[in-house]
Amino acid sequence: MRAGIAKEAWDYRWSSAAFHIGKVQEAGIVSSDNMLQELLGDWQTYLREKDEQGFVESVRRESFVNRPLGDAAFISALEEQFQLRLSKDKAGRPAKIKDVAK
Repeated sequence: MRAGIAKEAWDYRWSSAAFHIGKVQEAGIVSSDNMLQELLGDWQTYLREKDEQGFVESVRRESFVNRPLGDAAFISALEEQFQLRLSKDKAGRPAKIKDVAK
């Protein structure tokens, strides 16, 4: 694991990985709806794969500024569902509004 806290994810006390690979039968608040199992297949193999550095950097960048990570359609759907502006704004200071009364 990246932080060096445990050799394997399923060895870390607070990780749900032990539950997902079948090492323990209970995992606190984790449900056994099998959604992740269906998405990932073999959890042990998945957890041992190298992280794609570009993806890791994207997750860190977007979570640092409290934005969801996804394509434009995904972000747009979230904005519509939650009535929030989530997409990235134009960088820099907002343009001044010209006084048309002068």
